[in-house]
Amino acid sequence: MRKIVFILFGFMLPFFLQSCDDEEQILPREDFFVAFQSTSGTVQKNAAAPAAIPVYVAAERGDAVSVTIGVDTENSTAIEGTDFEFVHGPELNFPIGAGYDTLRIQPIPGGTEGNLILELFLQNNSAGYKMGFFYGEEADSTSHDRFLLTIIE
Repeated sequence: MRKIVFILFGFMLPFFLQSCDDEEQILPREDFFVAFQSTSGTVQKNAAAPAAIPVYVAAERGDAVSVTIGVDTENSTAIEGTDFEFVHGPELNFPIGAGYDTLRIQPIPGGTEGNLILELFLQNNSAGYKMGFFYGEEADSTSHDRFLLTIIE
């Protein structure tokens, strides 16, 4: 009986040890990045619901990461407080260090007349990850580090 137990133990040991291995990383740490899901969108100036702009952190789960979204005031015709307000943002928090969160921007009726441009950019992140889309065929690209929101009258 003891011999059977040792044989079973010897047979099962490699399976137990294999199950303890770390999971393979999808991306190496130096390639972790933060990116907007898309590069542009539109919202009506009198919209009841805010514009929803997803932002992703492509990284291993771990320490919390915060991402700050900036407004390019040179290229934007929309003015914060007059034409729009951040409902959720401009700082987004990722408690597990990866995943996505949604920046929400509410247009303010009135304000500046006509269609308006709001150009957003990834200003910084607390983990020092790359800014923009760095994966697959577009790994050398800095696309998706800016988002152009058109506020339509």
